[in-house]
Amino acid sequence: MTKELNNLYEYGYQVFGDKTKFHQWLERKCTALGGRTPASYLISPDGIHILRQTLGRIEHGVIS
Repeated sequence: MTKELNNLYEYGYQVFGDKTKFHQWLERKCTALGGRTPASYLISPDGIHILRQTLGRIEHGVIS
């Protein structure tokens, strides 16, 4: 799972263009995630997959 986490973080840095902004996003409640923080999804491969999809939607302007 370490590789998946590393890949997710690299993708998050790319999407947000800044490590600090990505880390702030991880700690903020997100409507697209049912009001949970993205960080709460980091504990399982399925959660990491959900975050990757969410970052993809952010990257393409579908959600903010």
